[in-house]
Amino acid sequence: MPKGLTILMAASEAVPFAKTGGLADVAGALPSALRALGHDVRLVIPNYRCAASSNRPMATMPLRLSILMSNRGTDDYDMHLTGLPWSTFTQEGMEFYGKINLLKAGIVYADRITTVSRRYSEEIQTPKLGYGLDGLLSSRRDDLTGILNGADYARWDPAADPLIPAHYTAADMGGKARCKEELLRRYSLDGAATVPVIGVVGRMADQKGYDSLRYGTIPIVRATGGLDDTITRYDQLTHAGNGFKFEEYTASAMVAAVREALGIYGRAPHWELIRKNAMACDFSWERSAREYERVYHAAMERRGGTGA
Repeated sequence: MPKGLTILMAASEAVPFAKTGGLADVAGALPSALRALGHDVRLVIPNYRCAASSNRPMATMPLRLSILMSNRGTDDYDMHLTGLPWSTFTQEGMEFYGKINLLKAGIVYADRITTVSRRYSEEIQTPKLGYGLDGLLSSRRDDLTGILNGADYARWDPAADPLIPAHYTAADMGGKARCKEELLRRYSLDGAATVPVIGVVGRMADQKGYDSLRYGTIPIVRATGGLDDTITRYDQLTHAGNGFKFEEYTASAMVAAVREALGIYGRAPHWELIRKNAMACDFSWERSAREYERVYHAAMERRGGTGA
């Protein structure tokens, strides 16, 4: 068995200290999952006021770092603030249309690069989603790995979730029906509990996808990014699949997928099967952590290091 690694993670945010987006969830959960696999993991985040006042146990590093921050584009004359030599301000380095691009610098100088899913790792190599970095990412495709974010099933579990009015499991879905009844009542929605309810989980933005699996709520998604990697279209013949998805970014394609889902919803045996399939999916952080573990070992082997 490979020796446990000593891992230092640096992030701009992490749950439960500070959160504005999904990065905080990853930085908060991945270290614990890696530690459970036997690795020594430390996480460094800025000492925000909200972090310092969170009353959570944390250690202060005896080191003060000066961070380059600006509300404008970072120009070449700011190079002295980075502490890096001018030789790095080149087209092959951190220069990006006459300015400093720290994201590009990270991609250039990293041993390995990870992103949030296999499909997304392919999409960012295209002009549409690469935002000017697609050529660079394509040139480093052999070092680029897509790893799905995990879900904390100790926290998100319909059998014990304190935030829902009734608990349930894949073997006994009675509580889910009661949750739906409470939802209809709370929002004064007319109709019987047998009427399908379609909800949107997430902010209304073009780049966001929406899903929910562990709770037996069947997703209808566009085949992009991590959604394409996690959702498999339900097949009525093989009974495989955990949701519905569409390819084209059009209203007509989405409506077609919704109609397909409503057709299955009206057929109880199929709907029960797809819900059980969804709730049986394993997208735990342990699974994701093992993939990161492989990436770390590959990087260390390339450098001839031990990981300590």
